[in-house]
Amino acid sequence: MSFGNPTPAEIAEIFIDRGTHLEWRVTRSNRRLSGEKAGYVGLDGYLLVGMQGKKYRAHRLLWILRNGSIPDGMQIDHVDRNRLNNCPENLRLATPAENCRNRKQQSNNTTGERGVYWHKQLGKWAVRVRRDGKLVNGGIFKTFESAVVAARILRELLHAEFSGLSRDE
Repeated sequence: MSFGNPTPAEIAEIFIDRGTHLEWRVTRSNRRLSGEKAGYVGLDGYLLVGMQGKKYRAHRLLWILRNGSIPDGMQIDHVDRNRLNNCPENLRLATPAENCRNRKQQSNNTTGERGVYWHKQLGKWAVRVRRDGKLVNGGIFKTFESAVVAARILRELLHAEFSGLSRDE
């Protein structure tokens, strides 16, 4: 078990798993009534709950409650990238690199497609995808559409289930 994570028994003593969220099992104060949804949405967009004097991301507690401890070095990834969707089928174990691959498109992306950029010197579209800290070139293309197809294929080959293709394409 990772240091600092509560056990399934400790979580079950305080919360009830309601599929998408946690519910208070017992009344702790006027603010925490038995049967009410636990937590609040933090500034980072994750549902946060308080337990044992600490704040935890609800998806981590739900994972532990359903599956046991989170292995060292692993994270919990939201398959559909929705930080509030904590359904069991939407949560999976991931390495930090896999979790990063399944992120939303970066705000500085000007083409609207991950891995596709305009190569100024060649005056053509280029494809480049990062894998394990290294850039993998996917080729140079005359049309944006052909570069998009190539980028999606390359992302699928390099990132497999963490490519994000089934959700946004």
